[in-house]
Amino acid sequence: MSWKLDNTEYKTCPCNKGKIRIDHFSDDWNRYNTEYTIECELCKNEYHIEFQSSYKPFRGTSAFLVKNGETTQFNVQANSFEESMVQNFTKEELMVLYEKMTAITSSTSVNRNIVKEHKRWYKTVKMNMIRVHIRDAINRYDAFMYNKTTLELKREECDKVKRFYI
Repeated sequence: MSWKLDNTEYKTCPCNKGKIRIDHFSDDWNRYNTEYTIECELCKNEYHIEFQSSYKPFRGTSAFLVKNGETTQFNVQANSFEESMVQNFTKEELMVLYEKMTAITSSTSVNRNIVKEHKRWYKTVKMNMIRVHIRDAINRYDAFMYNKTTLELKREECDKVKRFYI
């Protein structure tokens, strides 16, 4: 089962001096694929192609030309429970959360998402362990490269990047 080229279309690039080639492929299993190629030498040196998926029904993936050195996508994955807390809460929010948790004895009284996240990382929902890890997140908050505030600033910066829809 090999891919078959169904059709090729051309779009004008941003400089209006060249083209962007879009090849549409399909196979015997009704799968589809699209490949984009910047054929303009000026734009090839200045832009790259990024894809953005839409999760709304029947929307698919969109392709954009973005200037080299910039991006419209910024994703960071947490490497620990503490880092996950730092990415989702400000330092002040974590302190308030920790204060509330000192009075709670049961994990059923805590935010369900925090308990699920702790269980995912440490396979336990014991309150004393959750408290210890949240205290560690507060103490090491400034040591993490991406906290909630810096992530929001970085995402705003990525949203401002000029992009050209292909």
